Amino acid sequence: MIIITPHPDRLEDPDFKDIVGYDDGLEEICIFNAEQAYCYACDVIRGRWPEGEEAIKSDPKYAYHYARDIIRGRWPEGEEVIKSSPEYAYHYARDVIKGRWPEGEEAIKSSPEYAYRYAYNVIKGRWAEGEEAIKSNPIWAYYYAYDVIDGRHKTAQ
Repeated sequence: MIIITPHPDRLEDPDFKDIVGYDDGLEEICIFNAEQAYCYACDVIRGRWPEGEEAIKSDPKYAYHYARDIIRGRWPEGEEVIKSSPEYAYHYARDVIKGRWPEGEEAIKSSPEYAYRYAYNVIKGRWAEGEEAIKSNPIWAYYYAYDVIDGRHKTAQ
């Protein structure tokens, strides 16, 4: 949870109060978690919300979604937490960067599923660094052999 002091106008906003569980006794501070801050930026402000970014960048899921949906591009401030998650590092590379992301590859190659998906959807070919994890799981090893090495399957996963 992150404690912030919101802009005074937001204290009167009923949407703000609903999303963050605002307590009328707290007029100067509100407590946000990453989900609440992201939802407020997305659903109420419908744009970048600097006051909530500290909370958002504490969670890989919401940092990725904030970069994709709000910033609509790379968000260096959130990349540290995004690259800690195989799932969201993969999604960030595929959907935001739209290409390889070396900073996130350490996490991605730790997961058989996301190493396969990264090779297939981002690299679009063999990825030697991820093969150790991929071969540890028979299902993802099969898909990798069939889709990436053999190249028979043509639709993205």
